[in-house]
Amino acid sequence: MCKSRFSAERIERLDRMIEAANATMYSKLANCVLDLKKQDTKEVKKKKGWTESEWKKHMDYISQIAGPRKDFRPPPLTRGPRKPLEALLPRLNQISELPKFKIYRRLSQESNYRDPIKVPPNALKYIISDRIKKLAIPRVIPTYGD
Repeated sequence: MCKSRFSAERIERLDRMIEAANATMYSKLANCVLDLKKQDTKEVKKKKGWTESEWKKHMDYISQIAGPRKDFRPPPLTRGPRKPLEALLPRLNQISELPKFKIYRRLSQESNYRDPIKVPPNALKYIISDRIKKLAIPRVIPTYGD
């Protein structure tokens, strides 16, 4: 359609550019290779209409989403009988005081306790290497301005 408006040289350059674009892997993967030999333009395919069952399914979905939203608020809490603050104050004061004693546990009853006598047998056979000895010595950090 537009080939009559341009010179033959320009059309040839455009064709070469289209051929180069067709050669890329992306155009092959996308299946969008243009055929320059074809002169007729393709007619645009008309979309076929929906069948009766597709249309019914679509209308059912629309009526479903067009309905009112569900109320997701939780039901109100049912609480017991209320008491005046004066009835609660003695217990609150009792709870707020620090305890007069502390329960001391033996170390062996603590949850994170490890028995020092139970040592893995391989730990007793360990021989320190030269590298670990070198790493164990703290580095001397130079101080500037002395």
